[in-house]
Amino acid sequence: MKKIITGCVALGLLAACNNNKTEWVASTPNVHWEQQDAQGIREVQAGSVDVEIDVDNPQQTVDGFGTCFNELGWTSLSALHDADRDAIFAELFAPGAGANFTVCRLPVGANDFSRDWYSYNETDGDFEMKNFSIANDRETLIPFIKTVIDSETF
Repeated sequence: MKKIITGCVALGLLAACNNNKTEWVASTPNVHWEQQDAQGIREVQAGSVDVEIDVDNPQQTVDGFGTCFNELGWTSLSALHDADRDAIFAELFAPGAGANFTVCRLPVGANDFSRDWYSYNETDGDFEMKNFSIANDRETLIPFIKTVIDSETF
């Protein structure tokens, strides 16, 4: 069974190295977020690689990792039983569990993961935006975001 290491896990390795403790976490189709033996990870002497991480002089910080709220995501998740949906949200957003997403974005208007094409104002020449509407977002994006915000789990 082939193991998959994502970019987040690779960054997690780098962050763990800062504490002089290397952790390796991998997921397979049957087992998620499984702790692996880090014995195979070897130290490389400074100067022998193209990129070095100077933990004493950070040049940038990471505010968090996240995802995008989108219509098709909510359409799929809302079709699940509450317990199944809550379990998925826990894997995505709960502190100390799963992905632990903390930074999320949302699209403005239609995108590749929308149910259909739309904008917030379909009226030609309405420069005063009298026909501006977020009605489409009230059906999908807003419930998606509120479910995450209102959950007692995260």
